[in-house]
Amino acid sequence: MHLLTLHVTAMDKYSRKDFLKRGLIAGAALAGAGTILSYCRKPAEEGGDQAGANCTDVSGLSDADKATRTDNEYVDVSTKPGQSCSNCALYTQPEGGAACGGCQVVKGPINPAGHCQLWVAQG
Repeated sequence: MHLLTLHVTAMDKYSRKDFLKRGLIAGAALAGAGTILSYCRKPAEEGGDQAGANCTDVSGLSDADKATRTDNEYVDVSTKPGQSCSNCALYTQPEGGAACGGCQVVKGPINPAGHCQLWVAQG
């Protein structure tokens, strides 16, 4: 009974019009905050916007080529500071505006922000 009394008292404090107005303002504020925060995403350590490249389609590779990717621990986004495919001597640059490059050893699409255990500094 006590909770019901509090609820009724709180409802009496605001009119329906005020309640709807506050709800719309709060909803708009949340939507605006979400939009603003989406622009504040932190780019990847290496590769910047390239870290978002989708280089995961290996459907055209043979099982042996897929195994080479796995055996050499290829990942789409490097966790090693200063070591990414884009600064590896084995990396081949993307052509024709493509987001994914290639590798002289690991076959298939290679993310410039990726990494594998074959990484060699460009020299």
